Amino acid sequence: MADIRVKRGAALTLNFGFGNPDGTPFDIQNVLLTLTVADPRGNLLASTGLQPTGVAGQAAVTIQSTATWPEGLVQADLLITVNGTSIISQSFGIRVERPVVQLAPDPAAYNPVTAP
Repeated sequence: MADIRVKRGAALTLNFGFGNPDGTPFDIQNVLLTLTVADPRGNLLASTGLQPTGVAGQAAVTIQSTATWPEGLVQADLLITVNGTSIISQSFGIRVERPVVQLAPDPAAYNPVTAP
C-alpha cells in the first residue's frame, strides 16, 4: 500500500472498506473502529473513532487539522473491536508534506493592520 499524502495543516479524511472473505461487505454496525496516528517516536498525534458512511461495510474519519503534525512519515493503524475481541490492522504511512503555498486567512476576517 502506498503512503497517504497530506499537506501539513490541511484536514485529512480517510475512507475504509471492510469485507468478508467471500467479498461481501462486513457489517460494521456493532463494531468499534478507532484510528490511531503516531509520529516516528511513538508520540500520539490523533486517536479518533470512525463513523459508518451509510454504505455497507464502509466507514470514514476526518481529522480537522494536521497543523501540529511533523513533516515526514507518520504511522497509523486501526483498532477493530467486535464482540469484545480486538485486532489491530497493519500499520500504514501518512506522509505529511510542507505546503508550497501558505493558506491565506479568510478575506472577511483579515485585517492588514493587525495581521502578523
